[in-house]
Amino acid sequence: MSEAVNLVLSLNTIATQLARYLSIFILICGTIGNMLNIIVFMQRSLRLNPCSIYFLSSSVSSLFALFSGLTTKILSTYDLNPIDESPVQCKIRNFLLYSTLTTSTWFIALASIDRYFISCQNVKRRQLSNLKNTYYLVGILTVLTMLIYGEIFYCFGANLSTPPSPLPCYSKNYPCRLYNDLTFAIIFVLIPCFIMSLFGYLTILNVRKLNRLVDTTLSIQNDTKRMKRPDRQLIQMLLVQVVLTTMLGLPVAIQRLYATFTIYLVKTQLQLSIENFALQLLLLFTFISMSIPFYLYLLTSTLFRQTFMGLFRKYLMHRTSTTQIHVLH
Repeated sequence: MSEAVNLVLSLNTIATQLARYLSIFILICGTIGNMLNIIVFMQRSLRLNPCSIYFLSSSVSSLFALFSGLTTKILSTYDLNPIDESPVQCKIRNFLLYSTLTTSTWFIALASIDRYFISCQNVKRRQLSNLKNTYYLVGILTVLTMLIYGEIFYCFGANLSTPPSPLPCYSKNYPCRLYNDLTFAIIFVLIPCFIMSLFGYLTILNVRKLNRLVDTTLSIQNDTKRMKRPDRQLIQMLLVQVVLTTMLGLPVAIQRLYATFTIYLVKTQLQLSIENFALQLLLLFTFISMSIPFYLYLLTSTLFRQTFMGLFRKYLMHRTSTTQIHVLH
């Protein structure tokens, strides 16, 4: 057996093991983290802030993306995945997956725009950060994303040969694959990452300007320039997630663009195995970005940590009192 064949077998084995065990770990951590995010951001101290609504919406989308993406990936390693064989389930699963992945990222992009507005000295710009605009944009973005990925119900098919298709459930012809991969790379990764990076940078500049302002009086004008503590904390949380999403999202976009534009090139089995291994690994990176925000918020934000610990103490007190009542009876 040649070295190339051995390497192909090794890469396929590693890809299977990663999809099986790392996916389980990501799914468990992501489910717990996003559910706790939802609980924390629904608290009154946070849910009245427009940025918190974007974080809440992103957590809901991430939860759906993790379940629709990772459960089937885990099952496929045991040859138990019905998605690969059923055209209807294949289409529904990918529509849900692509839509929720995209909305999760775009909600963070909208949050970065919101934090830019709230950090501006201009009062009119700050007023653009409000709950009415937030709910409106969340609804519009959700509908637009569903329309963009409506093509999946036509383009995707099951039982595809691998290779040339990277997955058994994937775009069934080249025009569909070109549209789908370009849409995924541009709409899901490149544009939102650009928006997050741009407005994250502008927000940092605004915060630095505000920090350089020295209050000489307690006038109303100076008071309007101060940023409230929750807003500062949410900016800090956002900037951490912007870096995370950009670092983990860009590689999969580059890989998809490369694989699509080189589809008609003659490739060896080793090259195809390397591409498949890269795809599987980078997709896991994408799911990691959906699973760890809670833990980053907990480490980087005092406000988020205090809110979470307050909820945890309430839960412990309630459980203790319930136990005491049962003992007395």
